[in-house]
Amino acid sequence: MMAYMNTTWTDQQRGAFWKKDGKNGKYLAGYIIVNGKKMPVTVFPNKYKSKDNQPEFIIYETFGQNG
Repeated sequence: MMAYMNTTWTDQQRGAFWKKDGKNGKYLAGYIIVNGKKMPVTVFPNKYKSKDNQPEFIIYETFGQNG
């Protein structure tokens, strides 16, 4: 049963992130899979959030890395 769940979760995976500590604070680095292509991305907290309808985090494409 456990192998079935692992396969199901693996089939549904669309990316992965790792916590990082940078000179300007903490962020996430990883990748997402879009149309079968692995794209490196970086996720930062939105330091300029001033309203509830603004995002908590912002995702940026990571340039200069091979995915």
